[in-house]
Amino acid sequence: MTKNIGKDLSKISMPVTINEPLNVLQRLCEELEYCELLDMACTVEDPCQRMLIMAAFAVSAYSSSSYRAGHKPFNPLLGETYECDREDKGFRFVSEQVSHHPPISACHADAKNYVFWQGN
Repeated sequence: MTKNIGKDLSKISMPVTINEPLNVLQRLCEELEYCELLDMACTVEDPCQRMLIMAAFAVSAYSSSSYRAGHKPFNPLLGETYECDREDKGFRFVSEQVSHHPPISACHADAKNYVFWQGN
């Protein structure tokens, strides 16, 4: 690493030990770990309370970031997909790597009370 200071690190080989055992598509699904907050927000009438619950859901995606400091997920191949059917949480999730350069992933989840989608 010391020989590569100042170089574009995306062009050099890195040891696999810095990667975590997941890829980006699986990490996108982990954002729905606290999806019960979305179900709760659907039942709340007060808009301020609903916004508070949605803010809690938004920051819940960072719940595992201290554990993962210094590790990065594997980059998926173009066209690679990941599907997750969580009957216990009531959603079905699908994600796909839609562009390699620049890396762009897209995901979609359906549940009884909400639809979640995003593109990175």
